Amino acid sequence: TASPTASPTASPTASPSSTPSESSLTVTGSSFGCTTNNNGFFGTTSDESMDVEFKYALEYNPDGIFKVIRDDLEGAFNDQVLPELFDECGTTISRKSNEALSSIVGISTGREDTILEGVTCNKTKPENNCAVVSGSIFVFFEEDYDKTSAANVPDVIRDVLKSSMDAGTFDDTHPAIERVSYVSQNVTFPDPTGDDPPQSNITARDGDGNSDLRYGIFGLVGGLAIIVLALVWRQKEKKRRAAEEEEEAARELENGSLPSSPSSHRDEMV
Repeated sequence: TASPTASPTASPTASPSSTPSESSLTVTGSSFGCTTNNNGFFGTTSDESMDVEFKYALEYNPDGIFKVIRDDLEGAFNDQVLPELFDECGTTISRKSNEALSSIVGISTGREDTILEGVTCNKTKPENNCAVVSGSIFVFFEEDYDKTSAANVPDVIRDVLKSSMDAGTFDDTHPAIERVSYVSQNVTFPDPTGDDPPQSNITARDGDGNSDLRYGIFGLVGGLAIIVLALVWRQKEKKRRAAEEEEEAARELENGSLPSSPSSHRDEMV
């Protein structure tokens, strides 16, 4: 077995390479032993990049520190997608027959994974912490790559992450992790400013991310329906009262007296 090569010569913070080449890709270990460096970086950078966003639910025990767990997961996510993106890492898709994948020259952790505020997820143990997290992976392409064919790259990466999370692949990434679950991109969440209504719960390992969410959506729709019905009833009540006042005024006119106001009625009663 050949000795592992050196660590990647470039880092995400390094100046982008103007002419990335296959020789700049770094492979550690055997053909199936590719790993990213401590910064979640593999390959080389370029001026052409794509931010692939995804979401996941993270349940961890009370002793766990989110930032520490997050850092471990970010590297594990990137390691998991390497075999799907690079021939050197034992890809199951031929880069030569896939123009989008063949134009990828590197990946790195993207923006820092952050907890989505105002969103909760169901826990398997009441004492655990559970958070829905927005994750990101940066993908670097060679110059003048075909952006149209690269449009499916996010789906390739998300499919790998989803299948891996469903299989529990990342549950052992850190001792404090209870489980990591994929959350569908179709799920929407409250605006961080708090302008949107509260979002329903997300269940850890919920398959496509929609199972328990459906019940929350039904509850939200039901609540909105109640509010709408209350407003409709209020409008009808106002119209009913206005009609009664008009009828009373008409009767008083017929009797030859001026219509009295509600306040005058109250004075007469006093």
